[in-house]
Amino acid sequence: MSLNVLFVGETNIVYLTEHKGLDSFTQTRYTEYASVFGKSLIEAGHRFTHIPCHLVQTDFPGTIEALRAYDVVILSDVGANTMLQRPDSFAPSTNNLKLIRDFVAGGGGFVMIGGYLSFAGIEGKARYHLTPIEDLLPVEIQPHDDRVEAPEGIEVTLSPAPHPVLTGLLDDIPHVFGYNRVTLKPGAEIIAQTALGDPLIVLGGYGNGRAIAYATDCVQDWASPELLAWGHYSRLWDRLLQWVARQL
Repeated sequence: MSLNVLFVGETNIVYLTEHKGLDSFTQTRYTEYASVFGKSLIEAGHRFTHIPCHLVQTDFPGTIEALRAYDVVILSDVGANTMLQRPDSFAPSTNNLKLIRDFVAGGGGFVMIGGYLSFAGIEGKARYHLTPIEDLLPVEIQPHDDRVEAPEGIEVTLSPAPHPVLTGLLDDIPHVFGYNRVTLKPGAEIIAQTALGDPLIVLGGYGNGRAIAYATDCVQDWASPELLAWGHYSRLWDRLLQWVARQL
C-alpha cells in the first residue's frame, strides 16, 4: 500500500570560519540528507513530504486535521526546541508534540529516528525526555546525553522471533557507528538490538496508533555504508512504515 509520509528533520546549515595566518574567510553550506532517505521511500511507491529543520516553525501542520492527511509522521535529528518554540509569537500557539501524540492516539503512525538531536541527543539537547513524544514511544528516553559512539562499528542482530516486519530478512543488519541508548517500556517489542544488548528497533502501540523507536541514523554518520548498501535496507523501511501505519 502507498503511504503518505511526513518527514521532519535531517538538514543542517554549517557556518565555517577558516583562518590562514593573518587572513580568514567564512563559508556557509546547507546539507539535506533527508532527500537521500526520501528517494528510497518514493521508489517503494510512497509519497514523501519533507520539512527541513529551519522551516518547522512555518511549515509543520498546525491542526490535527492537517496532520491526519498523513499516514506516518517521522522525526529525524530535529530537537524538541525546534518543534516547540516560536520566537516570533507572543500569544498561545500549538504544541506540536502534543499534536503528534493526539495524531498517534487517534490511529496515526509515528517514527523517531536516532541522531544527535533525537531522543535525548548530544549533551541532552534534543530534550524529548518527559515530553508527549516519550509518552507515545515504546521506549523511555534518558534525561542526559544518550549517545553510544562506536567508530569501530558495532554489530546488530535481528530478533529470532517471527515478526511480519522481518519476514524474508534473513541476514542480520550490518554494523552501525552509533545510536541513542533507550530503555524498553513494558509491552514493547524489540526486533533489533546491538551487540551490547541495547535496543535498536522497537515497536509499540499508543492509543489506536503505533510508534517505532529506530535508535540509529537512517543516513550517513551513524549508519554505515554497509547498512545503506544492504540489499534489504529499503525493504526493511517499507515494512516498518507499513507496520506503523497498521497495514502489516
